Amino acid sequence: MGEIVVYTASHRVVFLWPGERRRIWAIWAMNKMKLKIRDHKFTSTRPILEKIVSIVESYSMPITSRQIFYRLVSLGIIENNISGYRKVCGICSNARYAGLIDWDDILDDTRGAYKTPDWPDIETAVKNQIDEFRLDRWKESEYYIEVFVEKRGMVNTFFPITNKYDVRVVACGGWDSTANVWDQACRFMEKQNQGKKNIVLYFGDFDPSGDYMHETVEKRLGEFGVKLEMKRILLNIEHVQIYDLPVKFKVMAKRKDGKSYDKLRADPRAKNFEEKYGELMQVEIDAMDPPVLNEYLENSISEYLDVAAFMDSLKREEAEKKEMVENIRLMPNKKPVATRKGTRVEKLCSDELKTDGYLTWKTIRVRYQNIDLFCLFDVAALHPDGNELLLIQCKSTRCDNGTRRKIAKLKTPAGVKNMIWIRKHGYWIKESYD
Repeated sequence: MGEIVVYTASHRVVFLWPGERRRIWAIWAMNKMKLKIRDHKFTSTRPILEKIVSIVESYSMPITSRQIFYRLVSLGIIENNISGYRKVCGICSNARYAGLIDWDDILDDTRGAYKTPDWPDIETAVKNQIDEFRLDRWKESEYYIEVFVEKRGMVNTFFPITNKYDVRVVACGGWDSTANVWDQACRFMEKQNQGKKNIVLYFGDFDPSGDYMHETVEKRLGEFGVKLEMKRILLNIEHVQIYDLPVKFKVMAKRKDGKSYDKLRADPRAKNFEEKYGELMQVEIDAMDPPVLNEYLENSISEYLDVAAFMDSLKREEAEKKEMVENIRLMPNKKPVATRKGTRVEKLCSDELKTDGYLTWKTIRVRYQNIDLFCLFDVAALHPDGNELLLIQCKSTRCDNGTRRKIAKLKTPAGVKNMIWIRKHGYWIKESYD
């Protein structure tokens, strides 16, 4: 049996492969979905699984396994230790493989894949850049704001809000690196020379080091002549009490010699913390619900927002985008993307198939059984039942002999028909190849 790989214009990969029971499964990565890869028996962990599913479905945004773990700890379902955390991670993983949790609902922002973006053509690249064009929405404001988070894992939680308000979010990663401090100092000095007031909104853990970290960042930036107002938004002792957050009073670790020790007690700032709050403790910011975190973030940014100037920047953005689009349209020897040969026909074909319930991809590249069909087909469509795969040619009025020969070489998966749709005299007809 051959494997079909479809590369879409958005660079998301779709795999189609025939199953043992004469079926084709479609992984359509462009939509969120629960995809079952393998079976798993949740015997002793079934109650925890049901609670995890309930927690995940209660959010309108992706969350991390660590955030799920702290929700379970706060509910008294899991113990607040490393073995409990590993148990939750294992259940979350197995639940996704078993098709019980959407693959996109749990994220891991400690890892990533990096590549320079590529585009199917220059028109698409230019249009994308225009769509992403943004003015400095705080240009007329007297403030320059950045959001500092102690953990890189919090960036994805905060980014929808910081992006909405055009504010930079910075992952300090604990005790900030010298290179990162230098970059920050350069940004703040530039704004300071423009006469702006620098504001840092800080979000971090509540423990001996975390309670002091924002002060250290402020002192290190001050060495470069940066003047700023450092505001610690979260976490503070009152948040631990108000939201009844899970607390660790001991954090055990092992030295190189194998001996165990309490990391909280060994922290050089432990004595000052204990004198200030009465006892040693560690509370991680991940324990707070993401919607609550975002509410604090949005309120703290809004305190400095000049709404009138901000809205004026948005209007000027839209006006400049329209002007850029019009200038590109009027460029000599250039045609708008919409008038490219075959685009209207592809859309008609795709829309017609969608009304019949097909999953469709436009501007595709299809590679099947080591035969590259990129130049032959303009639209691919899969029937929801998996019993019919349509490879569609829109731009030609006939099926040439070269196309027929290549199609004849394909070994049709059991239960699937390879078909070409050809436009003749304004009508769509089908020619089947078995």
